This record gives sequence, C-alpha cells and structure tokens, in this order.
Amino acid sequence: MREYPVKKGFPTDYESIRAKISELGYSVRSEGDLLIASIPGISRIEIKPDKKKILVNTGDYDSGSDKLAVVRAYNDFIEKLTGYSAKERKKLMTKD
Repeated sequence: MREYPVKKGFPTDYESIRAKISELGYSVRSEGDLLIASIPGISRIEIKPDKKKILVNTGDYDSGSDKLAVVRAYNDFIEKLTGYSAKERKKLMTKD
C-alpha cells in the first residue's frame, strides 16, 4: 500500500472519505476497514484511512483505456482526497 499524507483541514475519518468519494461521482463500498472505489481505467482502489494519511492500493488497470488519461484521473482523485497535487506529493515524498 502506498501512503499519502493528507493536508491539514482535510478529513481522514472513514465516513468523510466515503462521502467525498461518493460526492466525486465514483462508486464506493466497504470491505472490513477498507473503502473500495473504482475510477475510469482502474477497476479497484483500496483506501484505508489513517490518522494524518491515507493508505491506497490500486488494483487492476483496464487494458483498453488510455494510460495517460488513467494517470490523470487517478492523480485528480488522490488530490481531491488529500489536498495535495501530484507535484506537491512528489516533493513531500522526496523530502529528507
């Protein structure tokens, strides 16, 4: 699972993240302590809320979809949940 830090002021509780995913128009369901969502191009995204971060694991990519569009959709999805853009997340990950 990949860890994503969440910007201050963005909720990290289970119900808030579930509501946010639904608000974005994506399907979401629960499996134990995981939220399972899907976006165009990725059939399964597992999300586990944590204190100041979310843990995300991606499942199968649809082979027929445009890879660049899938990456953009995924980055936009994660940005809406964490408050950090892909560029900001990269900077945080490489920070010592």
